[in-house]
Amino acid sequence: MQVTVFLGSKYGLDPDHAHRAIDLGKFLGNHKIDLKYGGSLSGLMGLVAINAKSNGSKITGVYPKNHFENELELPNVDIFIPVDTMDRRKELLIKDSEVFVILPGGIGTLEEVTQLLCEMSIGKTEKVPVLFLNSHGFYTGFFRQLSLMIKEGFLDSDIMNYIQEFDFLSDLTEELLKLEEEKNA
Repeated sequence: MQVTVFLGSKYGLDPDHAHRAIDLGKFLGNHKIDLKYGGSLSGLMGLVAINAKSNGSKITGVYPKNHFENELELPNVDIFIPVDTMDRRKELLIKDSEVFVILPGGIGTLEEVTQLLCEMSIGKTEKVPVLFLNSHGFYTGFFRQLSLMIKEGFLDSDIMNYIQEFDFLSDLTEELLKLEEEKNA
C-alpha cells in the first residue's frame, strides 16, 4: 500500500508534532507501507520520511527544484521526482495514491489537502480515504468550515464519507492497518 502524507516542512511549536511524525514514520516502515511525500528533509516532512526509510519503507519524494532557500531535499529516497512547479508537485502527490494521511502543517499543507478534496469532489481524482490527525484540535476549525460549506450548499456531503479524523496517532495507524488488510483480502 502507498500512503501520501501531507504535513509541515517546519516542526511547529508543540514538540508532540515531531514525536507523532517520528512515530508515523516508524509505523510505516515497520509495516512496509510505501510513503509518498513532498521530498523535503525539513521539519515534520523529514522526520516522517527518515524514520519510514530507516525502518523499511520505500520512499517517493516529489520535490520542487529551486523553490526554497532553507528547505533541502531528502537524499537516499527510493524514487526522487524533481519538478519545476508547486502545482506539478501537488499533481504527482495526489496521483495514484491509495490513502492520504494529513498531519499538522501550514498553508502549504492546507493547500494540498483542499486541492485533493476539491479534485475528489469533482471526480478528477479517485475517492480514497483521507485520514486527519486532529490531535489537540489542530484541524477542528477546518472541519467546522467543511460542515458550514455543506450546510450552505457549497459542498456535497458525500466527501465526508472519505474523511476521517483521529485524536490519537494510534487510532489513525490502526485504521491504516485495517485499510491494508482490506486491500490484501
